[in-house]
Amino acid sequence: REQFCAASPKPVDISPFFIVHAQCCIRYVAGWHPHGVIPVTAAWCMMSEAWRNHPQLKRVNLALASSTINHLVPHMRDMVQWTGGIEVCTIVCQLLASQDIELDPSYLCLGEQGKYRASTGAQDLDLIVPGGQSESIESSSTERDITLVARHKGFIRIAIQAGATLLPIFCFGETKLLDNINMKSLQRRSKKLLGFPFPFVPYGMYNIINFVHLLPVHVESNLIHQKIGLWNFLPIPRSEEVYVVVGTPIVVEQCSDPTEHMVEDAHERYFGEIRRIFEQHKVAAGYKDSRLLFI
Repeated sequence: REQFCAASPKPVDISPFFIVHAQCCIRYVAGWHPHGVIPVTAAWCMMSEAWRNHPQLKRVNLALASSTINHLVPHMRDMVQWTGGIEVCTIVCQLLASQDIELDPSYLCLGEQGKYRASTGAQDLDLIVPGGQSESIESSSTERDITLVARHKGFIRIAIQAGATLLPIFCFGETKLLDNINMKSLQRRSKKLLGFPFPFVPYGMYNIINFVHLLPVHVESNLIHQKIGLWNFLPIPRSEEVYVVVGTPIVVEQCSDPTEHMVEDAHERYFGEIRRIFEQHKVAAGYKDSRLLFI
């Protein structure tokens, strides 16, 4: 069985760099934590110098699964799919079909099953962000502690049904890249009612005020604030160093109808590994005073 293990005490000219413990011959479902406002690094990592120059990682075909809303909104849909993203229900169908388990018609939301990518090859890695939009509401670049939404167990159940090995991944620095307008109470209520948090105005490195000096004539900043309002935010990620750690794979026994005890056991082992790699690497990543909170 082929294994790869790469480690570096400090990134030199590549960001992120990877500490990897994985077996390429096994079907994996990787979970990315934390979500951040938008999981920028999860979408970008396969196009990074670190990934493309790594002797083993460059041969891995990563498929990032995201929520349905990202594949319905024009322009957003094009950007997500251009980077290789697929709708999260596609992952469910691929996994269940690989074990010949009867599919619930509600999973088939992207068309006929024949249109789905055949992702059962040894070099494929299905990547999901379990925290979802609930976790994006909790994300803040100014808070010292990192909050993960750990109550979601659907991906654990699907992995058991398919016999897929869970691969926990933690990205230090993801929450530093973007922020959203802080209206958590309203965003939580809208998430329950609409299925997505509102208002959702991600912002990062730049806003319109930074471009005032580029205008051909002098424009008062107050005037721009009055005319633009909330639209002075641009979703351009900040330039921050991120530190990505891939944990020990969580092997589960395949079962087409897992019990609650089986799901709970795998869930506990998975998030226990997330906490372990966080505590082990937080000093090297520059987060020695941070805590990992589960809600």
